[in-house]
Amino acid sequence: EDFLQAVPAQLQQLLESYNGMLQISDYCKSVEPTTEVVEQTKVYLEDAIKNIGFYTQGLAGGLAGMLEEQAGDVANLACRTRAALDRTQLLRESGARLDGHYLQPHARASFRDVAASAGVEQPAPVEPAGSRVPLDLSALDGVGVSLAPGAADA
Repeated sequence: EDFLQAVPAQLQQLLESYNGMLQISDYCKSVEPTTEVVEQTKVYLEDAIKNIGFYTQGLAGGLAGMLEEQAGDVANLACRTRAALDRTQLLRESGARLDGHYLQPHARASFRDVAASAGVEQPAPVEPAGSRVPLDLSALDGVGVSLAPGAADA
């Protein structure tokens, strides 16, 4: 973030250095070359080139750092995506189905549910062949010890 905030200022400095070099070039074209002009021009050009190198290096270093950070983020995202794909594949292989945003285990529908959704009439329930009949225990009344209140008095 600091790099992105510094970029406009560094680009402005590069532009100013470029404009300074253009002014030096125009000055050199307009004057008679003398030893003093040549020496002064060398000093100005050296400073301008140093400034360009300094700001270019700062921009390149910041950009390289930002790209390295983004590469790490992309590698992390790729790893998380691969893990999600592997999990999805495992769930599909285990018979899971997509429900909303998550894979849920596949619930098998009963015949009644499938028939009802298809509009098929369901057969009447059938009683098992050996139906149970409740036992009549009234025959045992009066046999054995009674736990009813007042039975001990009799």
